Amino acid sequence: MAFIAQPFVFFLRWLYELTGNLGWSIIILTIVIRGALTPLTLPSLKSQKRMRALQPELKRLRAK
Repeated sequence: MAFIAQPFVFFLRWLYELTGNLGWSIIILTIVIRGALTPLTLPSLKSQKRMRALQPELKRLRAK
């Protein structure tokens, strides 16, 4: 598990040296991670949106 966490710790330390504040470093790291994962989560979000749009139609069909 350390081989996964090590790059994040390194990047967090680098951000801390850059900003001088651990809080801002964590916030920046979080934004970077979310930005990197956004392309992976977009299809799921689009699918959820389509399912919400179909929900009234599904309820109507279940009532029949």
